[in-house]
Amino acid sequence: MLEIVHYIRHNSKFNLVNMIVWYYKNGITAHRFFANRHEEIMWYAKSNKYYFNLDAVRVKYDEKTLSLYKKDKRLSHSKLELGKNPTNVWEISRLNSNSKERVGHKTQKPSAIITRLVASLTPSNGIVLDLFAGSGITAKTCIELGRNSINCDIDNNFLLFFNKQKAKIESTYSYKITNLNEVLDFGKEENI
Repeated sequence: MLEIVHYIRHNSKFNLVNMIVWYYKNGITAHRFFANRHEEIMWYAKSNKYYFNLDAVRVKYDEKTLSLYKKDKRLSHSKLELGKNPTNVWEISRLNSNSKERVGHKTQKPSAIITRLVASLTPSNGIVLDLFAGSGITAKTCIELGRNSINCDIDNNFLLFFNKQKAKIESTYSYKITNLNEVLDFGKEENI
């Protein structure tokens, strides 16, 4: 990750806005090094005019904390009601092997992470590009949140995973898949 950050910083016009740490308590144990309990999410922007909707992802205060904070005259009661900034450290559990979210992809991310990213970093009806679509959770989340998405993955099983995600939401949401046959044909080896 550090090499990628260094390369982007020195070889592109992208600006690092935030580094988000996804912290989880569950994971694989290690005996020869400290066990990993986090992953990094790098948020880059082409300019200082990027979209960010904090209100879409605020974390609600519990009643006791909210009541205490409302006594402070310096704080805005309307913002307190919305909740607090989730900060750049997100404690969200990894998906266990029998999670209902699972579709079979070995590195599937929890929908809570993708939902927070899509809701805060894209406007309604915006476009999300996922070049490593894996489990199809980004496409599912975009449909649920009213965003458009472009998804691709080199893994031949992507459409299997995507169809499982699609089946979970077909009865609830209206959406359209454009040119799926062209997308399928494009990735075939004889067309490359």
